Amino acid sequence: MATLINTPIDKPFDPSSLKVEVKNTTVGQLTDMLRNGMIDLQPDFQRHGDLWGAAKKSRLIESLILGLPLPSFYFFIDAEKEKWVVIDGLQRLSSINSFMVEESLKLTGLQFLDKTHNGRFYEDFSYFEQLEMSMRSVTLNIISGASSAEAKYIIFQRINSEGTKLTPAEIRNALFHGPSMDLVKRLAESPSFENATDGKVSKKRLLHYDFVSRFFAFYILGFKAYPGNNMDVFIGKALEKMNEFTSEEEWENVENAFLNSLSLCKSLLGADTFRQPLTDTERRNANIKSNPISLSLFEAMMWSVSQLSESERLELLNRKSVYVEKYAEMFEDEALRKNLSNGTNSSRSVNYRFMAMEKLVMDVLNG
Repeated sequence: MATLINTPIDKPFDPSSLKVEVKNTTVGQLTDMLRNGMIDLQPDFQRHGDLWGAAKKSRLIESLILGLPLPSFYFFIDAEKEKWVVIDGLQRLSSINSFMVEESLKLTGLQFLDKTHNGRFYEDFSYFEQLEMSMRSVTLNIISGASSAEAKYIIFQRINSEGTKLTPAEIRNALFHGPSMDLVKRLAESPSFENATDGKVSKKRLLHYDFVSRFFAFYILGFKAYPGNNMDVFIGKALEKMNEFTSEEEWENVENAFLNSLSLCKSLLGADTFRQPLTDTERRNANIKSNPISLSLFEAMMWSVSQLSESERLELLNRKSVYVEKYAEMFEDEALRKNLSNGTNSSRSVNYRFMAMEKLVMDVLNG
């Protein structure tokens, strides 16, 4: 995000004079305007137009190559200078300018395309690849009518204070296509998932997709295979592996593992499923009825029962009262509570909570 010069806004302007026009265009048209000096990359209400380092610029270009949607750009038309002034999107435009216009940016630090695209300049791409990038669609919000610099400040501040980034689940939804994501979506929207989570997992920003995706990652790859440095890459590997399934039986196995685990967890804990028990302090607070659904607890609990045979699942259910008692006792371990809430994507945290849930199940079955 660009840095504003802290100049007070003390001159009123007529908001009815503002006109905002939304246009859909292509990256190619933006680069043509940059090449011909039609876009002002140094507006006076932003300090620097080129703050991003090579790695961050490269990640923006990686998104462009992958076809991920870029946030909207905002421009103000300066009729006197006959230029488009950037209000929002300056760093993104500077990245595109460095790579596609100046051709000075060498791609580095890529996340998804590191093995194939790191070290490449724009000229290293084939004409077909360059054409694909230039044809990517972008949305422009073109503002005109505000003559004062103060108006531009207000618009700039309002836009940047309300911007949002794509969540990991939204990125996966854009990046991964095929039967694995189809299954994730179907199970996340299923009555079984709604029932097991009491409908308390938000569907905003596709959070419910994250629950299902994480289960598949740990079920297919195993928690001990998690490297501890990038949960999104780990989940992506599992989804790619699922897309390589060649039989209906494989798809039925992973779907049944998810649904059977959901059913068993709900049968064991009821309304407390995937929730940490209340502490003594929380119990004394009349406003706290229960803790929220925990994603980190969900993935560990689901995995622990997904590893059981049919006879073991039935035996665990028969010993429900023992499970409930030991489940509550387990949370007397303060370290477990911390590993369910702090640094949850570290390998240490993952191992701790998964092993704790595995021990709980084994203690109940062997007790």
